[in-house]
Amino acid sequence: MSNCTAIIGLRSGSKGIKDKNIQPLLNRPLFSWIVEAAVASSYISKIVISSDSKKYLDICNNLYPNVITDIRPEHLANDTAPEYDFIAELVERLIHNGVIEKDEKIVRLHATSPLQTSEDIDACIQILLDYEFATSAVAIKKSYQAEKMLLINQAAKYGDQLVSIQDGKSESVTPKNRQDFQQSYIRSNIIATRLSTIREGTLTGSFSKPYIVKGPRIDVDSEEDLYLASLVLSDRLTHNEFQQKN
Repeated sequence: MSNCTAIIGLRSGSKGIKDKNIQPLLNRPLFSWIVEAAVASSYISKIVISSDSKKYLDICNNLYPNVITDIRPEHLANDTAPEYDFIAELVERLIHNGVIEKDEKIVRLHATSPLQTSEDIDACIQILLDYEFATSAVAIKKSYQAEKMLLINQAAKYGDQLVSIQDGKSESVTPKNRQDFQQSYIRSNIIATRLSTIREGTLTGSFSKPYIVKGPRIDVDSEEDLYLASLVLSDRLTHNEFQQKN
């Protein structure tokens, strides 16, 4: 088994939904879904949960006594602290304390991505094992084509009414045919990376290979996202129960 450590951040200062990371999703805290995916991974040997909240970490310890919990320094837990900074600081501290080894791979997971699967995680790690030149592997998902995105022209007003739509590439309201657009992707919140990449000052490095996830993946940022995630997870659980019975 390859040495891989999963890092999951549980910052407490969410703005869209209060205490978002521990909000109930099908009677379980939101963060528990990605923890379960990490536990089921064939490669991950350790899970580290970082939070600025003792309350959050107590919940983690009660649910997952084998998970490593860590209090994040206050200056790395505010709204302006880049994601990379807290991971780099945590990784160096874990190495210094003998928790992880210098040749381990690091998998960055998001508590707000409850639909990610262990297969998603393992596929990203496998890329690092198969391609030595890859500095990281990032899970991505199909998105709306960038050329179809519309912007409001804030400078175009009639009285107090915004009146103009712009996109800068194609005709604004009646764009070109769908098949003529280039496919776009967005990050699906799994980054498998190397310690050497992190020590170069980045999570992804100069050659990040993509893994395209299949099926719905939701990054929870609103009550609507929580509701949609609950529908997908309910359907998955029903499907799994049916398969087990048959």
